[in-house]
Amino acid sequence: MSLLGRLLYLEKLIKRPNKGMLRLATGNGNGSTANKVRIFSQVVEEYGNGSLYDYVTNATNGDSFTVLRRGIWSFSYTEYSDSSTQVQFALCKNVSDGTVQPANQPIANVLATGVASRNSDQIDVANIGWTGWLEENDVVYAVTQGSGTTLDSSQVTFSCAYLGSGFYI
Repeated sequence: MSLLGRLLYLEKLIKRPNKGMLRLATGNGNGSTANKVRIFSQVVEEYGNGSLYDYVTNATNGDSFTVLRRGIWSFSYTEYSDSSTQVQFALCKNVSDGTVQPANQPIANVLATGVASRNSDQIDVANIGWTGWLEENDVVYAVTQGSGTTLDSSQVTFSCAYLGSGFYI
């Protein structure tokens, strides 16, 4: 590569943001059609939207998080149950059918799973996390089994952060 080519490449790297983060709160049900995909009603904090990722909230299909920059990403998802029913939840990627609960998703699509349940008088909040490599245009979803109620939906959260490409000049 010529010196000019290297300089142009470095200029692109400098102009692109190398950090991105999104924090969502207040689980607000699931999509009306994709009835296993979570919806969040509050963006607590975000930077990098549109350059590193594309976050879309959709009442029909649930919320989606599309990776625009391949690299190492870290995700966290907290779910809550106030009923005696166990609520299974998962971080999934590239879900083709938003009506399929976590236990029935293809294993290649499941990044992490967890269960929140209420025992006696104790209300359960459970958290799962995943860190790993995602390719450009991978789409990540917070998926539930679509049943179980929540009294305090503010405890249902989702967050992610771009950690970099793992390659440095």
